[in-house]
Amino acid sequence: MWRVRRDGGLAAVEPLRLARAQQAAPPSPTKSYSLFGVTRGATVQTLVSTDLEEEDVAFSSPELVRRIVLVFLLVFNVTLLLSILFDAPLEEAANAAITPNPAKAPWYFLWLQELVASTTVRVGGFTVSGGFIGGILVPGVLLVLASAWPFLDRSPQTTEGIWFARERWRQNLVFASISVGMIALILVSVYLRGPSWGLYWPWQPWPPAPSNL
Repeated sequence: MWRVRRDGGLAAVEPLRLARAQQAAPPSPTKSYSLFGVTRGATVQTLVSTDLEEEDVAFSSPELVRRIVLVFLLVFNVTLLLSILFDAPLEEAANAAITPNPAKAPWYFLWLQELVASTTVRVGGFTVSGGFIGGILVPGVLLVLASAWPFLDRSPQTTEGIWFARERWRQNLVFASISVGMIALILVSVYLRGPSWGLYWPWQPWPPAPSNL
């Protein structure tokens, strides 16, 4: 929110202001310039700044309201159609006496669970704690980076409101790399992790679960 306010709000009007140039305007017939004097070889003219014109602004209603309503109707109907065509992947009712194997977190936390498992490394009799590296260190570094980045960003004002601006290729590359890494960890957890959090190919059958009877 601080970065949005720093960039001038959601409208991103600074690029419009920078694109506006001062234009020469004829002197006002009702104004006297005799007190200032005019140097030899110069002419009397004034400069006006064309800041934000009428074509640069839009009213919240109906323009913004119409777009919000259309997006809501589109998302609502697509979600409704998907719920009709596809069943939700729900499991049986929860049983406190039986722990599922594998026990997986919700999908938005799966990348953390996979990160903990992937960073747990055993070298001989020594074990590197994935709980510390994948559960505390890496997420902590990402949070600090995300919090400090707006204060360290020195992108020019001409990049405001522009997707994939050339001047922000480093920021976009870092953000894309982190996003792709999270998505990859989620996909591995969903499709490749089986009993006891072992790795199994999607076509590879899981070993039968031990019976409690």
